[in-house]
Amino acid sequence: MPTKVRIPTPLRKLTNNEELVEVTAATIGGASKEWQARFPGSE
Repeated sequence: MPTKVRIPTPLRKLTNNEELVEVTAATIGGASKEWQARFPGSE
């Protein structure tokens, strides 16, 4: 089940200005990997 993550304003430049990002990972580590694949350069 996807989980919505709210992105704080100062970090939105890393997510193409998206306020909410959905991830499907079950763990924080998995979410981090998913995030890095979706937004290269955000690590």
